[in-house]
Parts: sequence; structure tokens; C-alpha cells
Amino acid sequence: MKRITLCLMIIIYNTCYAQKIIKVVDQYVLIDTDKNIGKVNDIITVQRKDINQHIIDIGKIQIIKFSKGMTAAKIIFEYGNHKIKNGDYLMQYFLNIPDDKSTINSADNQGVVKNTKIFNAGKLKFEDICSSRNVEYCRNVGKNAYNNSKNPKLLRNIKLGKIVGVTWKKRGSVILIEDAIPKYNIAEERYFAPKDAYYYIIDYGGGEYFLREVDEIYAR
Repeated sequence: MKRITLCLMIIIYNTCYAQKIIKVVDQYVLIDTDKNIGKVNDIITVQRKDINQHIIDIGKIQIIKFSKGMTAAKIIFEYGNHKIKNGDYLMQYFLNIPDDKSTINSADNQGVVKNTKIFNAGKLKFEDICSSRNVEYCRNVGKNAYNNSKNPKLLRNIKLGKIVGVTWKKRGSVILIEDAIPKYNIAEERYFAPKDAYYYIIDYGGGEYFLREVDEIYAR
């Protein structure tokens, strides 16, 4: 019955806009496009703006099907008392489309809200999104970061430093630059984000900042 319902949703709502939920039936949603979303089984955060125009996380969905220019997904989690509903957007919508208070001024050409805190890390600059977006990971700012169980066994539970912010990096973005050491014929080396993800900005002392993907860290 649910499969039939999904098929009917895709046939009836055959329009195309921009990463917006246009129908919710039981634990399933229909998204108005199949462009720049991801692939089947990807898990995506759903967001909306609250009455103060802050972007908040509502829940998470998992892509299950693409058809006729749209996407069907299953609701797998909703935060607190929030319920995913028509008109909510995928996280990519807010990240890729700057709001009225934004300017384009970052290493990744993302929208940067004025007065956003910037952390300098050598040749890189990390933008703390917690001043403009109410995402779940911002609650850990001020806590210490430790390697969790996703790290190699010998590295687990090691304290890395204090979490000072949260940033978003697209796949392929530069997240670390190791300077060249000409004396030893060591060239500059760059490391890139393996996927679209949130990262903690961590201060490991003396104002030295680096990034770690939030899924690799526990905070306390």
C-alpha cells in the first residue's frame, strides 16, 4: 500500500522547483526535484526558518527513489517536537542559496552572513555557522572534542581540543594545508573533504584551529 502511495505521489505532483518538500504521506515525503540532492540511501537533513528567521534542523530523511524529476524519501528521524511538513527544505537549499543578509566571501564561495565569526588557520579561513544557523552540533560549542569509536582503536578517546565553532564543507573543499618544507624537499600538501558534511572547528591551543568531521567526534 505504501509503495502504491509513493507512486501516486510522484505521478500527481509532477512539478519541479528547488529542493523543497511538497508532500508528506505517513513516513514518506516527496521532494520537488532530483537535482543536486544525492543518491539512493543518502541521508539528508531537513530544515526550515523559525519565526526569527533562524534556520533550524527539523529531522532527517533517506532517499529511496528518483522518478519523473522528483525524489521520494523516507522520514527516519525528527528532532524534539518538530514534524517534517510541506514547505520544508533540504539542507542543501539553505547552504547553496545565501539569504538577504549574505555576501559571497569565502574560500568555498558559500554565502557568509555578516558578523559571522571567522577562524584563521594558516592559509585557510573557517566560518562558524552557529551565529546564523541553529544546527544540532552548535550545542557542543565550548565543550572538549574527543575521538570517538569511528577512529582507529589506539586513537579513541584522545582529547583534541576545545570546540569553538561548526562549519559546513562541500565535497572536495580544502580542509587542511600542510606547508612545504623546501629544506627537506617536502612539497605543500592539501587535504580535501571526502563528502558534504558538518565539521567542528577545534582549537588545540594557542589559537591554532583545525577541522574534524562531526561524525568522528564526541563532545563533553
